[in-house]
Amino acid sequence: MNLLMATELSKDASFDVYFYVERATKLPDELRVVACGSLDAALKMAGDAELDFFVTDVTVQYQRMKHLVKQYESNNLNVIVRLGLIPSSKILNLLSESTSIKSVIAVEQTVFDILRDHPVSKKMHVVQNSIPLQMYKQHYPKDISSDCVEITYLGSLVPQKGFGLLAKIWKQILEQHPFAVLNVIGTGQVYGLGDKMGKWGIAEETFESELRKHLMDSDGNPHRSVIFHGILGSNKAKVIENSTVGIANPSGATETFCLSAVELQAGGLPVIAGARYGLNDTVIDGQTGFLVKGEERLKKKLLYLLSNPDVAFNMKRAAKIMCFTVMTAAK
Repeated sequence: MNLLMATELSKDASFDVYFYVERATKLPDELRVVACGSLDAALKMAGDAELDFFVTDVTVQYQRMKHLVKQYESNNLNVIVRLGLIPSSKILNLLSESTSIKSVIAVEQTVFDILRDHPVSKKMHVVQNSIPLQMYKQHYPKDISSDCVEITYLGSLVPQKGFGLLAKIWKQILEQHPFAVLNVIGTGQVYGLGDKMGKWGIAEETFESELRKHLMDSDGNPHRSVIFHGILGSNKAKVIENSTVGIANPSGATETFCLSAVELQAGGLPVIAGARYGLNDTVIDGQTGFLVKGEERLKKKLLYLLSNPDVAFNMKRAAKIMCFTVMTAAK
């Protein structure tokens, strides 16, 4: 999200925008890209450059957030923190009390409403996410064949994003739909390229070991029905548009908006997601998908859509229309 916002701001001559990345990579030409190696190094460089504001995301790890706040202060930075997820009360206290943090951005009104009684609300502003819909074609989705049973999960492979719930029920899905395919777009490195992955290279080892219990074959490799695509760019649109159902954070934990849910719907998929927080704004329960609580409800709704292609197709169409009318109009 910061990339999209930075790119748009860079088109305005009144802003000088620097985009800090861990390592050199190809990004839009409008951006002044600075390879810094780490966030700590970026904070030091931004302080030395005496930038007016430094925009960054919150983290769910308290000790890490505490360290970053100290870095903001030691580098004399004015910081804008985006709530890409809902952090703990201890982290909210840090955001509220730090004199370096000038603004806290809620990406949905729902998030502000949840936190309005916390002191951090005095610093909060609501700025909705930019939504990269250009890669998704503005036409009605493909009809669904009863033989087409592809499910696509989009998001980070970390515990709070709920992929573990989907992994737990996958064998039960295969019992009723033995030719089903699970596409997984994303890894545990979505939010940090420096994280050490497990032997499959998809998530941090402790979490990945839990996933392997449910998704491996007799040789200890990913089951033939599961395709780990890794982190995809615009080519993820083809995977999404050829699928039947989308899954976005079925736990709903920490979710302030859930861009994954919007992208899946923009690609013409009904989405099953957790019935919590910002997902109540991005998925219309019963119309563009289903909001669920717990793995049993997740399994029930997923099997329902796979077994009722007419219902799934109507939801696909409603999801597409919603994204290219309501969502784009909100921008």
